[in-house]
Amino acid sequence: MIRKWFLDEDGMVRPAAAYTLIGLAVLVLGLVGYRAWQHGEGPTQGTWICFGCGKIVKLTPSLDTQVPEKCPKCGKQSLVPAYPCPKCRAPVALNEYRGLKPPTKCPKCGAEVRHGS
Repeated sequence: MIRKWFLDEDGMVRPAAAYTLIGLAVLVLGLVGYRAWQHGEGPTQGTWICFGCGKIVKLTPSLDTQVPEKCPKCGKQSLVPAYPCPKCRAPVALNEYRGLKPPTKCPKCGAEVRHGS
């Protein structure tokens, strides 16, 4: 039954079926490409840490977000983006945000933490 939709009497693919399948393939590839292109737009939620009180929060930065941001727990301007320790994955505030000289050491395991690591 379904074969009759796609094949004619000679066993050749009907032009309408071929064009429909090609159109669907182009549509699906276009949608996948569009979603992949749109995926990287806008800021994403990240982990921030207060270097004053140690509070860890999830924050989606906006264009007017200042670094350091005001901490919701202690109220100080000490909330900065956290970077994961490459060894123990603990969130760490870089020394550059705290006004100290690098390198930044993880307070839990002592491993060196760098931007982008």
